[in-house]
Amino acid sequence: MQFKSNVTIVGAKPVDFKDDKTGRVYDYVTLYVEMPLAHNGDNWGNAIEVFKWQDHKNIEKLLQHKAPLKCEMMIEAVSNGKETNLTCLEVILPHVSKI
Repeated sequence: MQFKSNVTIVGAKPVDFKDDKTGRVYDYVTLYVEMPLAHNGDNWGNAIEVFKWQDHKNIEKLLQHKAPLKCEMMIEAVSNGKETNLTCLEVILPHVSKI
Protein backbone atom coordinates (compact mmCIF):
# COMPACT_ATOMS: atom_id res chain seq x y z
CA MET A 1 0.00 0.00 0.00
CA GLN A 2 1.32 3.45 -0.92
CA PHE A 3 0.18 6.76 0.52
CA LYS A 4 1.24 10.38 0.95
CA SER A 5 1.65 11.83 4.40
CA ASN A 6 2.50 15.28 5.74
CA VAL A 7 5.71 14.97 7.74
CA THR A 8 8.30 17.07 9.53
CA ILE A 9 11.90 16.12 8.77
CA VAL A 10 14.09 17.24 11.66
CA GLY A 11 17.40 15.93 10.32
CA ALA A 12 19.09 13.91 7.60
CA LYS A 13 22.48 12.41 6.76
CA PRO A 14 23.82 10.81 3.58
CA VAL A 15 25.13 7.23 3.60
CA ASP A 16 27.37 6.12 0.73
CA PHE A 17 29.84 3.28 1.17
CA LYS A 18 30.64 -0.26 0.09
CA ASP A 19 31.14 -3.01 2.66
CA ASP A 20 34.47 -4.59 1.71
CA LYS A 21 33.61 -7.90 3.37
CA THR A 22 30.21 -8.47 1.73
CA GLY A 23 30.48 -6.23 -1.33
CA ARG A 24 27.13 -4.68 -0.44
CA VAL A 25 26.69 -1.04 -1.47
CA TYR A 26 24.87 1.36 0.87
CA ASP A 27 23.49 4.43 -0.91
CA TYR A 28 20.69 6.40 0.77
CA VAL A 29 19.83 9.38 2.95
CA THR A 30 18.75 8.63 6.52
CA LEU A 31 15.74 10.82 7.32
CA TYR A 32 14.78 11.62 10.91
CA VAL A 33 11.04 12.25 10.86
CA GLU A 34 8.98 13.56 13.77
CA MET A 35 5.92 11.45 14.59
CA PRO A 36 3.34 11.76 17.36
CA LEU A 37 3.36 9.13 20.07
CA ALA A 38 0.16 7.13 20.51
CA HIS A 39 -2.14 8.85 23.00
CA ASN A 40 -2.51 5.97 25.40
CA GLY A 41 -1.20 5.46 28.90
CA ASP A 42 1.46 7.93 29.97
CA ASN A 43 2.77 8.80 26.48
CA TRP A 44 3.36 12.46 25.79
CA GLY A 45 4.67 14.37 22.79
CA ASN A 46 6.52 13.14 19.73
CA ALA A 47 9.17 10.61 18.73
CA ILE A 48 11.62 10.35 15.84
CA GLU A 49 11.18 7.60 13.24
CA VAL A 50 14.02 6.75 10.86
CA PHE A 51 13.39 6.32 7.13
CA LYS A 52 15.80 5.54 4.30
CA TRP A 53 15.46 7.63 1.11
CA GLN A 54 17.37 5.99 -1.74
CA ASP A 55 20.37 7.79 -3.30
CA HIS A 56 22.75 9.72 -1.03
CA LYS A 57 22.68 12.59 -3.54
CA ASN A 58 19.15 13.44 -2.37
CA ILE A 59 20.82 15.29 0.52
CA GLU A 60 21.48 18.10 -1.98
CA LYS A 61 17.73 18.64 -2.32
CA LEU A 62 17.36 18.95 1.45
CA LEU A 63 20.29 21.36 1.83
CA GLN A 64 18.24 24.00 0.00
CA HIS A 65 15.85 24.09 3.00
CA LYS A 66 16.09 24.80 6.72
CA ALA A 67 15.32 22.23 9.39
CA PRO A 68 12.79 21.35 10.62
CA LEU A 69 11.17 20.92 7.21
CA LYS A 70 7.45 20.38 6.75
CA CYS A 71 6.79 18.50 3.51
CA GLU A 72 5.02 15.48 2.05
CA MET A 73 6.43 11.98 1.87
CA MET A 74 5.30 9.12 -0.35
CA ILE A 75 5.39 6.06 1.88
CA GLU A 76 4.99 2.38 1.13
CA ALA A 77 3.63 0.09 3.86
CA VAL A 78 4.35 -3.64 3.53
CA SER A 79 3.31 -6.35 5.99
CA ASN A 80 4.65 -9.84 6.56
CA GLY A 81 1.48 -10.77 8.43
CA LYS A 82 2.91 -9.88 11.83
CA GLU A 83 4.40 -6.42 11.50
CA THR A 84 4.32 -3.54 9.05
CA ASN A 85 7.41 -1.90 7.56
CA LEU A 86 7.30 1.67 6.25
CA THR A 87 9.60 2.77 3.42
CA CYS A 88 10.14 6.26 2.02
CA LEU A 89 9.59 6.18 -1.74
CA GLU A 90 9.89 9.93 -2.35
CA VAL A 91 10.01 13.24 -0.49
CA ILE A 92 7.89 16.00 -2.04
CA LEU A 93 9.72 19.17 -1.09
CA PRO A 94 8.25 22.69 -1.06
CA HIS A 95 9.27 25.01 -3.88
CA VAL A 96 12.43 26.99 -3.21
CA SER A 97 12.08 30.58 -4.39
CA LYS A 98 15.22 32.15 -5.85
CA ILE A 99 15.61 35.83 -5.14
